[in-house]
Amino acid sequence: MRVLTVHTYYQQPGGEDRGFAAEAALPRERGHEVVDLSFRNRDLEAFAPWRQAEVTLWNREVYRRVREAMRVLLAHTRYQQPGGKLPFMRAGLDYNEREIA
Repeated sequence: MRVLTVHTYYQQPGGEDRGFAAEAALPRERGHEVVDLSFRNRDLEAFAPWRQAEVTLWNREVYRRVREAMRVLLAHTRYQQPGGKLPFMRAGLDYNEREIA
């Protein structure tokens, strides 16, 4: 089975990062193929304030990357960067609708 893991790293490494690594290791240890998709909060610093606000509401790059990675059977996510959760869910819905249609 192919498993997609999605995580956003904070600027300071912490327990959530370790939890994500441990959770991603479980399916690998059982012989499943794991596709890691990660984002970094510090990437927002490169944006102008208006762009930071825009991607907080809807992040097209997150949507595009998740949509490309959705050729998996199971997806697992923890925290998503601002504007990341809705594109993640929408990409999954869009992919599933395409597969069913």
